[in-house]
Amino acid sequence: MALAAVLFGTAAIAQVPPLSIPLVGLVSQLPFSAWNPATSGSQYVFTNNNLTASATWPANGGAIARVTTSKSSGKWYFEVTHTTVATQGGADVGIANASAAIANELGSDNNSYGYYSGNPSGGVAGLYHGGSTPVVSTTGYGSGAIISIALDMDHLKIYWAVNGVWQASGNPAAGTGGYAITAGSWFAAADGGAWPNGSESSAFTLNVGKTAFSYAIPTGFAAWH
Repeated sequence: MALAAVLFGTAAIAQVPPLSIPLVGLVSQLPFSAWNPATSGSQYVFTNNNLTASATWPANGGAIARVTTSKSSGKWYFEVTHTTVATQGGADVGIANASAAIANELGSDNNSYGYYSGNPSGGVAGLYHGGSTPVVSTTGYGSGAIISIALDMDHLKIYWAVNGVWQASGNPAAGTGGYAITAGSWFAAADGGAWPNGSESSAFTLNVGKTAFSYAIPTGFAAWH
């Protein structure tokens, strides 16, 4: 203040209005993540500002969709509404890194983790990672289900819920349950497919906080944004 008075005079300083930044409005204008067509299956048609992905699959067809931003630290939450789940194929929601193969189901290798819906052909519902059998078997889901993912990169855990019910005794706010993941940079991801039948459709919509979530964000977590 003293130096400013010497340089500009106290009268000039008195006439400068206080800085006012409307933080709420600023946050609302920040860009939100969406599905990234460049790193997602070419079969998808993206609508709703790239928040909704839909596809009709040939036999044994399927692909993942990744969002535009990844997380390597912090605690993050997002939801995916699976409007249409292919009856015989199923669907997944989870996370994938940049090396995850687009044509693979989430959780089929070490580059992703996926909460699979299950299917009547014998596909077991649960969390998958690194193979064709679940690392944790949990409740399945079908068309209309809302899947919640809580990603804790500070403690390297993933939590998953269907219609507001956290699976595998998971409690993200308390840090209990869930499944241990590896460190890295992870993208929110989802998929659909028609394994083994063809001519089935998938459709799912991402919510990273641009609109109100269907379920409460766990304490200590933030919207993926």
